[in-house]
Amino acid sequence: MDLLYFQLGGAPYAIALETIADVAPAGLIHSVPLSPPAVLGLAERRGRAIAVIDLRLLLNEPTAEPSGAAHVMRLAGPLAGAAFFVPAE
Repeated sequence: MDLLYFQLGGAPYAIALETIADVAPAGLIHSVPLSPPAVLGLAERRGRAIAVIDLRLLLNEPTAEPSGAAHVMRLAGPLAGAAFFVPAE
């Protein structure tokens, strides 16, 4: 199994590569009123709107000031309309 490794809050994480469609710079994320706290908003990727989810909140990682360019990991398959937000650390 191929894995994509990354860090959040200094802790290592991995996700199966077949669950990721692509990884790209985060770009502009539009907030959505009344959305759950873990939903950062909507972004455009390849002409489609995707829901951007804050992976730190899902994993109970502390939030910190970003130190560089953040990325989004767009999910593959039936979850292709969603992406995880991964800040640079």
